[in-house]
Amino acid sequence: MDKIIEEKLDQIFSGFKTKDKPGVIVGITRNGNMEYTKAFGMANLEYGIPLSLDSVLQVGSVTKQFTAFAVLLLVKAGKIDPDAPVRQYLDYFPEFEHTITVRHMVHHVSGLRSNIAFQMINGIGMEDIFTQELSLIMTAKQKALNFKPDTFYMYNNLAYCLLAEIVAVVTGKSFRQFLDETIFEPLGMTHSFIHDKNFELIKNRAEAYRCSNEEVANYPILQSEYGSTNLFTTVGDMMKWAEELLNPQVFPKGIVATAFLPHVCKNGYKTGYGFGLELDAYKGVERVRHGGADSGYRALIQLIPDRHLGVVFLSNSADFLPEEYGKKVLDITLDLPDDGSNYEKVDGDTDMSGTYYIEKSAAVYPIAKTEDGTFLTAMGMKMEIFEKTDGTLAVPRLDIEMSVSQTGELSIHDNGNILNCTRIKRVPLEPGDRSVAGKYIGIEFDSVHDVVVTNDQLILCNNKIGKIPFLKYDNGMFFSMVVPETIPNIKFENDRMYISVPRALNVEFIRI
Repeated sequence: MDKIIEEKLDQIFSGFKTKDKPGVIVGITRNGNMEYTKAFGMANLEYGIPLSLDSVLQVGSVTKQFTAFAVLLLVKAGKIDPDAPVRQYLDYFPEFEHTITVRHMVHHVSGLRSNIAFQMINGIGMEDIFTQELSLIMTAKQKALNFKPDTFYMYNNLAYCLLAEIVAVVTGKSFRQFLDETIFEPLGMTHSFIHDKNFELIKNRAEAYRCSNEEVANYPILQSEYGSTNLFTTVGDMMKWAEELLNPQVFPKGIVATAFLPHVCKNGYKTGYGFGLELDAYKGVERVRHGGADSGYRALIQLIPDRHLGVVFLSNSADFLPEEYGKKVLDITLDLPDDGSNYEKVDGDTDMSGTYYIEKSAAVYPIAKTEDGTFLTAMGMKMEIFEKTDGTLAVPRLDIEMSVSQTGELSIHDNGNILNCTRIKRVPLEPGDRSVAGKYIGIEFDSVHDVVVTNDQLILCNNKIGKIPFLKYDNGMFFSMVVPETIPNIKFENDRMYISVPRALNVEFIRI
C-alpha cells in the first residue's frame, strides 16, 4: 500500500489509539493482497489488554450472509426449495393468511414480526437473556403479519433465526456444525464459529463496551440466538471470506453471483438486498456490504467488486459507527472525489420542523431546525439534512434523499422507492381518552400491560419495561418520544390496544 494512503488511514483511526477505551480492528484487501491490517484500542480495559489481529469479536448481522450462503449451498444440493413454504421445513411455523416462503425470509420481505421488536412489546427487556428457543416460541405464537409477503421490505432478524433452523432440519446437523464443515473449514477460517449457547468460554475474545459522557461500561452478551447474529471471528478470517466473495476459489461462482442479486418484490418494490448482503452505490461506485450491531460489538464488511477491494471492521465499542468509517476508507483507498461541494445547508427560509410518521413501517422521524442546521432524528441519532445542488434534500448518513411537496408533505426516496410521510402534531387529551385506561393482555404472548391516563399523557406500565409515557397526536394515535431508538405508538379500538414499533406492527392486546 502507498505510504501516503496508509498514513491517511492511520489518521482516520487515530482517535482509537488509547489505553482507556475500546477500539476497532481494520482489514483491507485488494487484488488478493492484504494491504492493511491494524488494531486500535483495547480488548479488555480491566486487565489492560490491547486489541490485536488475533482478537475474536462478534459481528452481529454480518452473520446473515453466512446463513444465506448456507441456504444457497443447500439449494444447489437440492435439499432446500427457496420457493417452498416455510411450513414444509418447520412444522411449528404458523399458518398465516398468506404463505411465507424461504425466499421471502432471505430477502426480508416475509412480513414476519422481528423477534427483538416483538420481545420489547411483550415486556422482555434488552438486558434479559434471550435464546434461540425463545425466538422459536415467539414464532409459533404469532398470529398476524406486518404486511402481505413480497410487497414490502422490512429488515427481520427472526427470519434468519428460522433459516438457521431450516439448515439444521434438512442436514441433520446443528447450524454451527454445518457452517464449520461447509464454509469455515474449506476457507481456512479457523477462528470463526457460531456462538449458540450462553456463557460459552471464547478464547481471545475482546470484551464489549459502551461509552456515555466519557464513561465506559461493560456490555455483556445476553443473546444466544443465531442465524441472524452471533458469529464470532477475527479480522484475518473475515478477510479470507471477503476474498472468496470477490474471487471465488472454493465455492461455485454462480452461487456468489446469486448472493449479489438484489430482490425486487412482485409489486415492483426494490429491496436492495440479496442473500444476506446489501447492494447500493457510493459516489457512483457499486458496493456490496453489510453491517452488524449486537451487544457492544459493531462490524462491517464492504466489497467493491469492480475494484477487487474488500474492507472489514470489527469493533468492541457500541459507539463505533462502521458505515461512517467505511465511507472514509473508500474515499481514501479509491481516491474518490469530495462531494461536500454538492451539499449545502437547507435554505434558511425552509422550515421542515415537525414530526413525520410512515404508517407502512411505523417509523417516526422528528425534524428540528436549529441555528446549526436542519436535523432528522433516526435510530436515536441526530443527522443533518442538506440541500443538494439540484434542489433535492438528502441525509448523507442514511444514504437517502427527500422531497417536500407544496403542501408540506414529506417523501423519502430510498432504493428507487418513495415512502410518503404524514406530518403529525401533538394534541391535548380529550375527556373520552380516559376510557382506555385499564389492564390489557397480549393475544400472542400473554404479556400484561397496564394503561394509566393522567391529565396530559398516557402511561404504559409493565413490570419489565417500567413506565413509558405516551403523548396524543392528531392522527388519533399515541407516541412515546422517550424511546428514541424505536418511538413506539399505540392505538385503541373496541377494547383492544395495538402497539407498534418498527419491525413489529399492530401487536394486539385485549382489555381484561
